[in-house]
Amino acid sequence: MNNKETTIVPPQELENIIRHLTDEIEVPATNISQMRRGTSQTLNYSSEPSPPMFNSFQTLEPGIEYDNIPASHSQGLVLREMPDTEWKMVPDPRRLREARRQMARITNEELVKKDEDGDTLFIVLACQKLETENYTELLIAVLERLEGINLCCDRVINRVTKRCDECGNADQSRFYSPLGMKNHEGDSILSSVVKMKHPVTVINYIIEKISHSPSDVQRIFDNSSIDIYYCSQIYYPNLSRFL
Repeated sequence: MNNKETTIVPPQELENIIRHLTDEIEVPATNISQMRRGTSQTLNYSSEPSPPMFNSFQTLEPGIEYDNIPASHSQGLVLREMPDTEWKMVPDPRRLREARRQMARITNEELVKKDEDGDTLFIVLACQKLETENYTELLIAVLERLEGINLCCDRVINRVTKRCDECGNADQSRFYSPLGMKNHEGDSILSSVVKMKHPVTVINYIIEKISHSPSDVQRIFDNSSIDIYYCSQIYYPNLSRFL
């Protein structure tokens, strides 16, 4: 029987999952509300059309054809600060093993559950502060855990029928991974960490994972989300691969 009802996960439930994951390795859980407030303050949204986008940045990097950026993308979306280019993702082997073990306990359905704002566990984990001691290990573990999960209509494909229980689709070319999911504001895991100005190595790691799925690339870099990536490619050059 198809279940047409959308499962809404209370924010506290997601926070409890994260707290369970992080408490075991002595790291405080992420406060989802604080994460969202930080994201909303990262970009400057101008109510009036701004000058061409490339004039809003202090420095320009060679190799990016700014003249080819459509005028529709000059909407005053300006990163306030430069992201960290020195911070590196260097996992601790013991903590990474523990993070992988914890992620293995979570079902596919739990991984893609959304809270009232459409955020998922892996988006919240990716948006944790870098000062969180096991940030790298959790990010690696959760992205590894997402590999091989196929979705349609933001639901896990039925393992028996190989179809979407929501719409009945069985066309694998239309399936996508959890990395292609978006919350109710249209933010994916990639746009979330870009807005939070996470280090270049974090963005590059997520981009590499996304690049494995053409469906994910198409969903993430669609017209509704492209502005943030056009504005941010000067800081994250690997974004230009998909623009």
